[in-house]
Amino acid sequence: MLWGYAGAFGSVQLYLSSHVPFSSASLGALGAVGTICLALFYILPLLLISVFRRFPHHLRISLWIALAVNTAAMFASSFATNVGELIFLQGIVCGAAGAVLYVPAMIWVQVRAT
Repeated sequence: MLWGYAGAFGSVQLYLSSHVPFSSASLGALGAVGTICLALFYILPLLLISVFRRFPHHLRISLWIALAVNTAAMFASSFATNVGELIFLQGIVCGAAGAVLYVPAMIWVQVRAT
């Protein structure tokens, strides 16, 4: 759900650009959704790893909160009527929540490997 959606956003972009209400939106604006989401997947873990190492007791609850936020943002984006809402919900919110979901896996793999 995390990397697959953002990585394959070109297919979603093609669908959105041919259906109302996004058929009049520019392809660059629609493409920004997947780009922002992927950018947050790459940038936020750099910050979040140090936060979760400092506060490891918050790791489990943050997973559940991020999962709920990600699910709620994807559900809410189905009611979006303009590209700005998609950029916020699917790009920024899902990107940030996805990074929070991804970082604990990186930390736990590193701990198990040592």
